[in-house]
Amino acid sequence: MKNRLFFLLIVTYMLFLTGCWDVVELEDRAFVLGIALDKAEKEEDIVVTYQIALLSQMFGENPGGGEKVKNISTVAPNIIRANRQILTRIDKVLNIEHLQVILIGEELARDGFYKHIDLFFRDINVRRKTNVLITEGKAADYFEITPLTALSASQYISDIMRLNESRVHQVSSAVDILKLAISIREGRDYFITKVSKAEKDVVVSGAAVFKSNKMIGWLDADEAGKAKWLINDLTAATIILQDVNGIQGQVVFEVQNSRTRIKPVVRGEQVEFDVNIRTEGIVVERENVNFNVSEKADFIHELEESIEAKIRRDCMEIFEAAQKKYETDFLNLGHLVQLYNIRWWEKNEKQWERIFKDAKLNLNVDAYIRGVGLTE
Repeated sequence: MKNRLFFLLIVTYMLFLTGCWDVVELEDRAFVLGIALDKAEKEEDIVVTYQIALLSQMFGENPGGGEKVKNISTVAPNIIRANRQILTRIDKVLNIEHLQVILIGEELARDGFYKHIDLFFRDINVRRKTNVLITEGKAADYFEITPLTALSASQYISDIMRLNESRVHQVSSAVDILKLAISIREGRDYFITKVSKAEKDVVVSGAAVFKSNKMIGWLDADEAGKAKWLINDLTAATIILQDVNGIQGQVVFEVQNSRTRIKPVVRGEQVEFDVNIRTEGIVVERENVNFNVSEKADFIHELEESIEAKIRRDCMEIFEAAQKKYETDFLNLGHLVQLYNIRWWEKNEKQWERIFKDAKLNLNVDAYIRGVGLTE
């Protein structure tokens, strides 16, 4: 009996001492920081570019001043085949757990890229918060940039989105793997942040508009900012007004807090959206500082009304652009109709594109100035 118990203990200990059969040592891994997808010459192929970290140059005991990343490209019909082809050219195992960005080239985006990224939706090793961006021109070209404030172009672009997407009005709302997967699976139209090249760096602003999973046009920086009001994703904005209350010069209002509530109202095939926007902020700049204190109350009241009017114009302009210029609900207002009236949506979903073109926007905007600075 004692021998049997002793044998069972040994077997139990052996189970805990066994290693993982598929373990890969750290020095044998190639950490992929960014992936760029571009259209290839052959219709069914894509160009896949990997930006791989050179850890010894980035974080070694004696890091050199040479290249900190290595860019490797291959042509393949899909991502999994591209991975296999890359493995025949490097002496390490690809690891995408630290993937920072996925860049989609403009030409591929216009043709439709969703069928090429299904692997990212399914692979458990891909972070769902990985940002997806559309590049002006070829995506692979952006990995050639050497940023001054980051170790790689992938980290540089990712940090812009992580740190400044909520702080800059002109940077459109971030779209990550999870958000993109939901939009594609549910058949929605959407827009994705645009990145373009400058002389020595990049500019992240504006957005690419997608209809039926194909890019149909660009939103410029101002239009991307206007869209944020209607998707309730605006936490910071700068509104510039001229000659408020008869006082000459510019006034700069900075939004510090904003909330948008939208309620769809359905009457037959007529759909209206009751939009309530409440925003608060401070005056951060004023060109003309010479006015009496007695004028302050009238000035603030007039400024608040001017801010409200400007927000109303911005919302109407981007709403009409969606209806008439792009003819697509990239603002995802149809999803709100679905949530409020599922029976109506199931009956009219196939006609939504036509119904949306005639939809109306009822706007109520309340702006409040909470401060005018120390000099007044």
